[in-house]
Amino acid sequence: MDSFRRDVQEMCRNAPTELPRQIDGSTPLDHFEARIYLIELNNLAWECATSSDASSRDPERAMRLAQPLITAAPQEGNYWNTLGAAHYRAGSWQQAVRSLQKSMALRAGGDSFDWFFLAMCHWQLGQRDQARDWYTRAVEWMTKYKPQDAELIRFRSEAAELLGMPTG
Repeated sequence: MDSFRRDVQEMCRNAPTELPRQIDGSTPLDHFEARIYLIELNNLAWECATSSDASSRDPERAMRLAQPLITAAPQEGNYWNTLGAAHYRAGSWQQAVRSLQKSMALRAGGDSFDWFFLAMCHWQLGQRDQARDWYTRAVEWMTKYKPQDAELIRFRSEAAELLGMPTG
């Protein structure tokens, strides 16, 4: 696990916080290459925000990585989800809610990857009923569509602990 933590910390520390010139419009890249770059940058931002090893998380870096994604592809809901998770981890509850709402609007209402974080945000904001509603919705979707997803299992456990809900 120490090796994994070091690898994640190194990736978060060394990742670019600005899009390369080829993507910012000054030198066109092949559309496929640009899309792959954005996906990989999103994956790295997601890892910095949500790593299973909490000590490897770097939410500030995750936000800096995710912001250019939003600029480059503002209609990509997954990028807004990543930014929302990063804001949550950084303790920016209101900004997290706004980003997650945008993610949901762009992704046909969203899914548990939005809703567990929304539940935790609302709890942190003192909006207990909303938190429980989002948690329940997230659990129902997860149970139906992705009951074995390791990340969702982690997020569910984290949200249940915060909200004082049973996990099983």
